[in-house]
Amino acid sequence: MENIDEKLILNLNRKLALAIKELRQFQCGEFTVDLQIAHYTTNSGAFSTDWHHHEYYELAHVVDGIMDYSIGNGGVFFHSMNADKPGWLLIPAKLAHARSVASGESTVFSIVLRIISKKSDILSRFDQILRTKAYLLKNGESLKWLGLMNNELGHDLALRSEFLGNIMEMMVLELFRASFAEFFLPQGSLYSKELLPEMISAYIDEHLNSNLTLDSLAIRYRVSPRHLNRIFSRHFGIPLGQYLIRQRLKLCAHQLLNTDKQIKEIASDCGFKHQGYFIRQFLKHFSYLPSEYRQRG
Repeated sequence: MENIDEKLILNLNRKLALAIKELRQFQCGEFTVDLQIAHYTTNSGAFSTDWHHHEYYELAHVVDGIMDYSIGNGGVFFHSMNADKPGWLLIPAKLAHARSVASGESTVFSIVLRIISKKSDILSRFDQILRTKAYLLKNGESLKWLGLMNNELGHDLALRSEFLGNIMEMMVLELFRASFAEFFLPQGSLYSKELLPEMISAYIDEHLNSNLTLDSLAIRYRVSPRHLNRIFSRHFGIPLGQYLIRQRLKLCAHQLLNTDKQIKEIASDCGFKHQGYFIRQFLKHFSYLPSEYRQRG
């Protein structure tokens, strides 16, 4: 992500704000995590912040240029974040820090987090381990999620806001699991039973014209097809395959009433590769043939 001008930064931050306009809270391992704010910030050369601290954790990733961070009273830890060598910095709550840009222009992507635990000693132990690792986190698969997030930010569809929020949530989980598995890796699936169906639902709604199957989605989210179908059915009340057909039919019905496209073209655009199968499913769901549905308005 290079040459990020002020107008683009404002647009990206507007979309990120919409994606988490309501507090996103998720449980992972020993912790409850609040995803509160995410934003891009660009600073030019000879810039530096004052030393400061806050009540939340700050997760920082430099996406363009070089940005220097000093952390701890008197600059106990210093690290130069370089976009050519991707990495993440996690700054604990209440710990003094400052950042600076020596020359050129740098852009940082930051996420504001609140991390709590019902166990009184668990957060102290987490912070202690974090300090021994000098605040640098392993990338894990986080860069994959960051790339996916940036791709989604390039679209203007309003329905992508929920999906963006899910992506950011998974990015945080991947980072913490890579560096602090003893705290953040729950038993069982890599993804929580509550989050996974919602993530897949959002992904399906935005990729209805793709070749989606139970097996392909199971591979994408690294769970067995049987487990995926079971938790999806429990969450939505219908199997994943039926949900996929229902959403495609809804989109077809919308296009029949709001476009002049031929019925065959609509079916193909919505993921139905066989005309006969599409007509049978449409008749079963709406009790009308597609042509009759369009005529009735």
